[in-house]
Amino acid sequence: MYLDNIILVENNKKEIDQVKEAFNKTFKIKDLGDLRYFLSFDIVSKKGITINQKKYVLKLLTDVDLLAFKPGNYSYIILLNCLHGCSSL
Repeated sequence: MYLDNIILVENNKKEIDQVKEAFNKTFKIKDLGDLRYFLSFDIVSKKGITINQKKYVLKLLTDVDLLAFKPGNYSYIILLNCLHGCSSL
């Protein structure tokens, strides 16, 4: 059997270690350490867990050529129309 990834979440480190030991007795496992990036989410765990998608949003804005846009009072519908070929507002 091949399993790509398992994410273990628990406040008690001893319990996580026990689960990893149990898995390791039956399967060959490799501990990749603390989770940092998963399904386009950046994950930081210092005091609690912080999740953001900054990297994903920047890539998305780059892919649709909107990275240079400045914040303003743009209507969502106008932006969608422009993405689909409108030449003027």
